[in-house]
Amino acid sequence: MMENFSYRYAVLDLLHLQDQVERLIKKYPKYKEIAEVLCGKDYFAEDFHISFPTMASISRDTDLPYSRVKKYIRDIHDLLFTDDAHNLIFNKVKYRFCFAFDEDHFEFTLNSLPVIPRVGENIYIPFFKANLNMDFFYVEEVDYVFEKGFQIVEIWCKSGFGNQYLKLRKDKAQALGEISSDEIWKFNNSAIQRKLRSRELDL
Repeated sequence: MMENFSYRYAVLDLLHLQDQVERLIKKYPKYKEIAEVLCGKDYFAEDFHISFPTMASISRDTDLPYSRVKKYIRDIHDLLFTDDAHNLIFNKVKYRFCFAFDEDHFEFTLNSLPVIPRVGENIYIPFFKANLNMDFFYVEEVDYVFEKGFQIVEIWCKSGFGNQYLKLRKDKAQALGEISSDEIWKFNNSAIQRKLRSRELDL
């Protein structure tokens, strides 16, 4: 177990795992009061600006001594992350396709997908021209997000066709500060090629 345990970040961890905490309390009801504070609000809702609970505010809201709150937060965190407890569960999968064309953005989610496209591969999708007026895309990045019991596979796609050499060149340009991360995401391969050439950078 790590010695430098941060209780502040432990609370934040648990806020990200509200569904896991709610399930855990069914097995360990003595932590119910703290769980009600941790899971009572959607602290990450974009439409609201809700302050995150602190150790002190949890103690105040539950009428539990600060020392007990500290112990219970550590207990709940350990129960979720201890290897032999098997309390942390992400047993569902979603596949989220995120498409970018210039400054437009569109996404859709699937509950199943036979094959996950890999970075650099091309994708032909003819059925949402109404949104982006494009049907050829390439995979720029594949990310994995863990949220509400789901492992979410995010497949980030950009308009046009993939180019593995240009992918390496973009990575090099970004690492050297020749091009910004915002430009990487804002522009497709053709536009980035033109930008690199206009700056007299080697391709």
